[in-house]
Amino acid sequence: MHHSGGHSTFDNIRAGHMCTPNPTGKSTLTPTAPCDSYRYGLADIGYHYGITENGDVYQLRPINVRGAHVGGANTGTVGVVLAGNFREETVSSVQLNALRNVVGFLKTSYPSITHLAGHRDFDTSNTCPGDHLLELLPSIAVEYNLTYGTGGYKLPDYLSTPTPH
Repeated sequence: MHHSGGHSTFDNIRAGHMCTPNPTGKSTLTPTAPCDSYRYGLADIGYHYGITENGDVYQLRPINVRGAHVGGANTGTVGVVLAGNFREETVSSVQLNALRNVVGFLKTSYPSITHLAGHRDFDTSNTCPGDHLLELLPSIAVEYNLTYGTGGYKLPDYLSTPTPH
């Protein structure tokens, strides 16, 4: 893994899953098949990193480009998506190890990251990343000296500073 130019300040890693199956019934993630992004009207995939069923990791969006993976909380959040429907499937050991590697890489590369959360932690009406992935995130957070949850998320300055009238 490497990160592309530009330096951004991040405070959260947000994990999600991809539920849109291909004709084989499995969710597929490749750098040239950005899954269900088009369903949401995005020009490209909104996540920064993706992990396939085989544990392969792809950089999907340049790290210096704001993600589009969690409404209202994309600034300062690195999006990581795993292929699979973790409402129904369990996370494979190769995907789990790849997720750990990505989290470790991001924590080392961006020491400002303090939290790890799932999509549902930001939006409780959302079932992503599925219970089978969500239940693994607290222990991964502890493993990398992160806090589990969204408590570290900070609104960007332009949203948190009152505009003079």
